[in-house]
Amino acid sequence: MKKNISILLIVFVAQFIHAQQKFVIRDVDVTSQNRKLVNAWCGGINSPVMSDINLNDDAYPDLFIIDKYGSKVMTFINQGPNVYPTYKYTPEYEKFFPKELWGWAVIRDFNKDGVPDIFSLTNGAMQCWRGKKVNGILSFDFYQDEVRFRISPTITDHIWTFINDLPGLTDVNGDGDMDVLSFDILGGATVNYYENQAVEMGYSLDSLVYLNITNCWGNFVENSTTNSLFLHASCKGNGLQGPISSGSSARHQGGTMFTFDYEGDRDVDLLLGDVSYPGLIYAENSGDTAYADVNYIDSMFPKYSTPINLPIFPAAYNIDYNNDGYKDLMIAPFNYDQGVGFAKDINNVQVYRNSKVSGKQEYSYAGDTFFVNQIVDAGSDSRPMFEDVDRDGKLDIVMGENGQYSGNPSPRAKLYYLHNVSVGSNVQFELDSSSDWCGVSAFSMLGLYPAFGDLDGDSLSDMVTGNNSGYLFFYKNNGTAKPYTSITTPQLGGIDAGEFAKPFIYDLNEDGLNDIIVGNKEGRVNYYWNFGTKTAPKFDVDSVNPFLGTIRVNDWQNNVLWGYAAPFIANEDTNTFLYSGSERGLVFKYKVNRDSLRRGSFLLVDSDVLGYNAGSRSTISIADINSDGKPEYLVGNQRGGMMLLSELNWNSDTTTAIEEPAIRNNNLVIYPNPARNVLKIESSNDLRNTQYQIFDLTGNIVLDAAFEGKNEINVSALPNGVYVLHLVNDKYTIARKFTLIK
Repeated sequence: MKKNISILLIVFVAQFIHAQQKFVIRDVDVTSQNRKLVNAWCGGINSPVMSDINLNDDAYPDLFIIDKYGSKVMTFINQGPNVYPTYKYTPEYEKFFPKELWGWAVIRDFNKDGVPDIFSLTNGAMQCWRGKKVNGILSFDFYQDEVRFRISPTITDHIWTFINDLPGLTDVNGDGDMDVLSFDILGGATVNYYENQAVEMGYSLDSLVYLNITNCWGNFVENSTTNSLFLHASCKGNGLQGPISSGSSARHQGGTMFTFDYEGDRDVDLLLGDVSYPGLIYAENSGDTAYADVNYIDSMFPKYSTPINLPIFPAAYNIDYNNDGYKDLMIAPFNYDQGVGFAKDINNVQVYRNSKVSGKQEYSYAGDTFFVNQIVDAGSDSRPMFEDVDRDGKLDIVMGENGQYSGNPSPRAKLYYLHNVSVGSNVQFELDSSSDWCGVSAFSMLGLYPAFGDLDGDSLSDMVTGNNSGYLFFYKNNGTAKPYTSITTPQLGGIDAGEFAKPFIYDLNEDGLNDIIVGNKEGRVNYYWNFGTKTAPKFDVDSVNPFLGTIRVNDWQNNVLWGYAAPFIANEDTNTFLYSGSERGLVFKYKVNRDSLRRGSFLLVDSDVLGYNAGSRSTISIADINSDGKPEYLVGNQRGGMMLLSELNWNSDTTTAIEEPAIRNNNLVIYPNPARNVLKIESSNDLRNTQYQIFDLTGNIVLDAAFEGKNEINVSALPNGVYVLHLVNDKYTIARKFTLIK
């Protein structure tokens, strides 16, 4: 008997260890109207902050993106000249970048060592990460928590910048080091010039030593109510001097700044974007590197071509998209959660090709589908779900979304359908030609988050959708190729499950009737049990546990007040587990306790199932789509696209292993795993006031204590097996599995 138990344990441990590695699917064919979408699985693009960077040391600059709306780093490799599309999603390079990056981040080589560095947003300031290469491997060391400037020989302050302000990082005075232009903290009406004193003081270029030269660089002021500029403001020196027209001295926060030498006269000109306007204003510097003076503006830039018009809040980036040696202009939204429908979230990267005539930049409009026409992108807040729509035994994908930009302040959410056209083990999907599958936009939903299951006993899978107001809508399957064309029951059961209601259909109490489980913005999960019959389901606002399993996927420690829970339930062996996406982009896993369906808690098994952050407001759907015995994880996110991960490497052409380094912020690394007698802990969190709890897989606490000086736990008294470690304090709970073999 002992021998059999040992064999089972070894097999289980082997499976567990193998399951820790996840792989990103990056190149499974998705076609649209007979055209392969090369970057179909990158997860969508909403507000890409773009920089060129050489990731693979070839002759062509690659593309680094952090999506500001979705808090997600993405890396794309340049395929070289005469290759379309220019860039291919290559997520294996993402692991080189700090996972703390959020909001905006730009690539600069501030110390001129040939290795890219990062300047990124932190709380009201900029951080700096210094790049290095060891044996050809790129990494970044944390260099400055706040880039600061000198007020006096003994007093400094940080250079202020915000989530909706993009500063200019460039060599303004031509001395070889990197200066900073940023919008003034008091309303952003003027531009502050922070001059890097590294060269002047005889320091190396590794130094970031700033002096505030003026609070009104260029002698212009932006109007407080429009994006127009007042020129000749007479504000030389440090601060504003002389009267300024009323209404011009205090502007709202929210502006983008692009620095370039447009005329070829070796000084810095600007393109300025505004949070409320669709164009960029060109501000021409008629001064020089020592003294800037803007005396000409173009509010319809470029007036000799198609003027920039990108609703709303555009930003410009220098990217040589066609490998001709000239930096082109990429125009993309810089919005940050301004509300669905206000900013463009599809066809949202405009290209202005640079032909550079006689030393001057010359830009011509080249379309708004560059790059994004290779992506499956529904707009914002996607929820893709596996579902066999045509009942051919192969799982298709149905993707709902929040309501993409249409120029209408009341956008209408749609469904997208990806038909599984796989042949044998060769997995392929075909995007339905309709951009409004089943015509559900006619119902004018804001938020359309689908779930599938038979609710009326006819063996056809019906659909229930949640919306942003918290209501549920029942669509009876009509048995056709487009089965969900009408709402059978609006506001099902009078249920209000909370904002951003994301339902899932499952017989949780095992009574033969499918129930509805709904996640919401608060990060909680509601459980509505079905007290009807097989053919006549019945739900009610009173038949609810509004805090199922005491699940809450928020992150109080990092001030993430909302959770955006998105549940999915799966049977694994003899156990049932509830997975949930989250605002943080992590996927949580809970062990369902059927004795606690009406009240009580579920065991948190893992607070980062994927070991990979697919971007904020993640959703999850799980199935084995290539019949290899291991599940695939279909993930949606705030950026509006989809990503696919697997527990097995399909092959090196289609998958990328995820091996991300530990993070400083809210991480938990436990080792060795499997453990023998001592389990060691590495965490960015302060563990001095933290309890640890160890659970067995039945949910029983087997150890419960506090850390005592050392970040390690003696587990020698526990029997061999698989356990779950919780770190618990008043702000967070983090969970990881580990195996004990002695």
